[in-house]
Amino acid sequence: MKIRYKYSLISDVGNLRKNNEDNFFVFGEENRNPKNNIYSCNGEFVNEKAFFCVCDGMGGHSAGEVASYIATHQVQKNYNSITDKIKFEKDVSNVMKSFISSINDSIYNTTEEKPELKSMGTTLTGIYFLKDGAYAINIGDSRVYELENEKLQQLTIDHTDADNKHALTRFLGMSYQYGNVYPDVSAKKINLGLKKRFLLCSDGLTDMVDDSMIRDILIEEKNNINAANKLVETAKKNGGRDNITVLIVDAEPVNKFNAVLKNKLTICIIIAAVLVGAGLGCFNVYRSQTSGISLNDLSNDIKNAKDLSEACEKMNQYIDNAINNAKSYDDYTNTVDESDNNVAGKNKEFKDAIQALNVSIEDVKKKYDDIVNNSESDEQTKKNDITNLINSNDIQKNIDLCEGKKAELNNALDDWHKRNEEANRHSQSQSQSNNGNKGDSQAPVKNSTTSSGSSSSNSSGSVKQSTSGSRSNGSTSNNNTSTHKNNTSSENGASSDIGTSVSESEDTSGDSQTEQSIGKSSYDGLGGE
Repeated sequence: MKIRYKYSLISDVGNLRKNNEDNFFVFGEENRNPKNNIYSCNGEFVNEKAFFCVCDGMGGHSAGEVASYIATHQVQKNYNSITDKIKFEKDVSNVMKSFISSINDSIYNTTEEKPELKSMGTTLTGIYFLKDGAYAINIGDSRVYELENEKLQQLTIDHTDADNKHALTRFLGMSYQYGNVYPDVSAKKINLGLKKRFLLCSDGLTDMVDDSMIRDILIEEKNNINAANKLVETAKKNGGRDNITVLIVDAEPVNKFNAVLKNKLTICIIIAAVLVGAGLGCFNVYRSQTSGISLNDLSNDIKNAKDLSEACEKMNQYIDNAINNAKSYDDYTNTVDESDNNVAGKNKEFKDAIQALNVSIEDVKKKYDDIVNNSESDEQTKKNDITNLINSNDIQKNIDLCEGKKAELNNALDDWHKRNEEANRHSQSQSQSNNGNKGDSQAPVKNSTTSSGSSSSNSSGSVKQSTSGSRSNGSTSNNNTSTHKNNTSSENGASSDIGTSVSESEDTSGDSQTEQSIGKSSYDGLGGE
């Protein structure tokens, strides 16, 4: 099951601290205000897997910044390899414990190499999403909360001394000889079902704002950007003695109706099993309490719910395949060099066909939503309507049109390539003829002018260089990106199934900046690896 993630993050230096030792890992744009040491980002993406984390660094002379940077940088660098290892629910705990222990080693080894950083360490709290479940991860006193049905629940355990809540008993950067450096990973999957809201935060929030106020703000502010802002402002109003980092994630199945349907199907099966196991005597009592429900009724409910669930799965797959086709066409047409008029014309026809495909996809999605949200239709009617929609729409017709226009474009590219080759041969022949007329015995020099196209009967052609990811003194756009806090260092973002880009992150202005990268986290002052 794919999940839509909407998130908003604010990391504020607070009222008393001079620098911000908190750090974070998210996918999105980061908006920086270096003068006020405030970082923020928000975004949205859809995927089966996702990971978010917040780190609270500690240690004098900026050492805390280094520790929290090392932690989030290691998450960024290893994100793809870690998520690839987690295939099933049972993998989450072992993989995460091993990975976060390796982060501890990186921080501890740095303190051994650099005595001035001897006292540094960091907390790490995170949440890992896998298909329809979520898992809270924590070491230290930063927290993950879940808001469900207006109830706020802390999912993590504070690793603090019983007599002094500010004395950590576990954190990243510890020597193994001093105690347990393994994180807590929730053993129980947090089922997403419908939309749920999660809050990740440093103790700069929880020391200033109690749980009841946090709950009220998360309920009152439906927009997660407004909620994050209000939480930070409340913490600062109450004292703001520490750095404050707030990350709100709203996680929602892409097809909410299908999620509800699966829950209903499960309930029907459980009820049927109870009735069969209880016997006729108990069944008669139960029937009188449920307005005449019978085993036959439940059997029909189960069948109808199952049929509709299968139809929804087919429709979701059908739409996903169409979207993937449209994206592959877009990726191809955007690489075509349109220097040749004929090629440019064919490429425009191809783009028009792609646009028609996208319109038909949106039309099917709207009709599908109308079907599943029609309260007057029963499940069997909805199942039939979905099946008919799959069999009668314009998506396949427009895919065929795109394939035809793509073939015409490739023929135009091949023709352009041949004309360029012929021109090159003619140029070489003319050069040789001129040299011969002059009596020059020197061997002719091969013409260095080559075709800007490449021959292929399938998908090759003249291409133009494209650059992904950008930096400017304003805003940049790329919804599938990740962010970090550094204004001096830069690395290439790691490739993921969420998106790719290249980041340059040298800040040369005191004004607000916007930066893009892939899962990037940074530390002000520590460049590179």
